Amino acid sequence: MSPHPRRACSRNAIFWTTALNIVFLTAGVLFFLEGVRLQRNVESEFISRVTSFCEFYCIFCNNNRTNKSIILAPASGVISYYPRLFNLSSEEAMHYQGHPTPEITAAWDRITDDGIRSILYLRISCSVRPMRIPVEMLPLVNTKDDETLIKFAEEDGGGVMASVGVLHQLHCVNLLRKATYGEYYKDDRFFTVPAEELRGHLDHCVELLRQTISCAGDVTVLTYRWHGDKPHPNFDKIHQCRRFDDILDWALEHAVHIPASHMVRNITAGGSH
Repeated sequence: MSPHPRRACSRNAIFWTTALNIVFLTAGVLFFLEGVRLQRNVESEFISRVTSFCEFYCIFCNNNRTNKSIILAPASGVISYYPRLFNLSSEEAMHYQGHPTPEITAAWDRITDDGIRSILYLRISCSVRPMRIPVEMLPLVNTKDDETLIKFAEEDGGGVMASVGVLHQLHCVNLLRKATYGEYYKDDRFFTVPAEELRGHLDHCVELLRQTISCAGDVTVLTYRWHGDKPHPNFDKIHQCRRFDDILDWALEHAVHIPASHMVRNITAGGSH
């Protein structure tokens, strides 16, 4: 038998083997790309429905290529930035520091609640009126639906009690400020509790602020000047800031105004009234 047909047969086998490998490889790549596309479509559809349902905004945080988390940030839609020169001795700064006066207390009340102190209305622990989020949104705020969750009664619109983080952080700053003027604020409701409870509250605030400040990671460069014979940092620097008044207005606009007596336990998760 002539060797030529064998060589031809061998070449045909190599050709078809190579062709099939290319086909399978191409098909695999196409299936993979289609899977990625479908996954993105599913994610986009999910987020679209979520945001459409609750009229909230979602922020995507890519910590690395394999870890994508979704953070529900209701007030993110009102966030805008502007350059601000810090001035610790400005007229505005004087509204928040110094020996307590009714005016200074009122200034702090404005940025930690809405100024209405009636106990007839529901407030969260930092004297801020809460807002509500739908139960369906709990996974997006890293919260489990268990018996400890505070919910609003259905006749009050349902949903879960929530608040904006910055208001609680400012509450903590205010609490620490008040603690340095203990005699003036001795009748404040936060200071009429047992000493152990107050100590726990203060320690909580210190740790919350530590984590918040570390999270923000301000890298503004501070220069130093001589203050007598000691170096002193110069804090009059320009920062990129979020417009806090816009966030505060949003929080007040979305505040829940219901009697405190309407607060209910999460009986759907095993609790009781």
